[in-house]
Parts: sequence; structure tokens; C-alpha cells
Amino acid sequence: MTRLDSVDKQIISMLQRDGRTPNAEIARRLDISEGTVRRHIEALIADGVIRVTAITNPYKVGLNTLVFFHLNVEPKKTKSVCDRLREMPEARYVSFTTGEHDIMVEALFPSNAELLTFIRDRLALIPGVTEIETNLQLQILKRSYEWPMPDGEVTDEKNASPLRKKGGENARVWSSKT
Repeated sequence: MTRLDSVDKQIISMLQRDGRTPNAEIARRLDISEGTVRRHIEALIADGVIRVTAITNPYKVGLNTLVFFHLNVEPKKTKSVCDRLREMPEARYVSFTTGEHDIMVEALFPSNAELLTFIRDRLALIPGVTEIETNLQLQILKRSYEWPMPDGEVTDEKNASPLRKKGGENARVWSSKT
């Protein structure tokens, strides 16, 4: 279990607002040494608490069709369906859900024509998928990668496990255990 101290939480908060904030600037704002900031960030990355990445605005790179898919799946095939979905480059988010649907997927496409091809020629052909509901995102009103850090210890880490992915031993992706 990873325990975050107040310095970790403050560093994370600053990096959530601007991932390019220099260590020296973070150190100045927190009144600690740059080396301390560097060690905290290295530990947070090594522990899988944070991942530093560039977030692309999909509209600026020609991905103008954003869709949520809600899938129902044969119970014995949920893992294999999710494995197939996770391999698809269009899918940027895949999760098991409760309620009316079994799996939720967010995906990006250059056009409605590409969306149609994806549904008809790929998604509908995955063995085990019994129902597909689509929700087209017409306009994004808020997209945030900032959220407050909880007080106290992390107590539910078992539901988020680091899984190795292509890209080397240190590459990680967070996913629910299946």
C-alpha cells in the first residue's frame, strides 16, 4: 500500500494542474529542496501513483467523433471481450461497470464513417458481445485530470492493480483485476 504524505499530495496537485512545472518551481512553492521534490516524484512514478504523459486535445488532431459505448456481454466472455477492447487503439478507456451494462468504452474516431466501420466491422464481431449502445459526445464542457487527494491512508488499493504492458518493465497501465 502506498502512503502519501503532505508533500506528495502537494506535488501531485501541482503536477495535475501543469505536468511541466519544473522541480525548482515546485520546490520554491513548497519551501523544500529541489532534490527532495525530485526524490518524491521518482518514488511516486516508481510506485505507480503517478504517470507523466502528454494529454492531446482530440479535436486539434482530427479526432472529431468521441463516443461512449455501453456493452452487454455473455458472462463467461467478459474477460476475453475486455482483452480485445484493450488492444484496440481507438479505445482510450475500458471498464467493467455495474447497472444496466457490463462494459463501458470511450473511443475516438476521425469521422462518423470511421465510427460506423468500427461498430459494424470490429466491435459487433467480437465473440460474446450481445448488445451495443452508443452515446456520441456532442460537446465536451469540462475535461479535468485534477481531483483532490483523500485524507488518510489508501485503503482500497486491491481494486487497482498495475499490469505490465508493452514498453518495458517499468511501463504500467491501471486496470481492474479480472
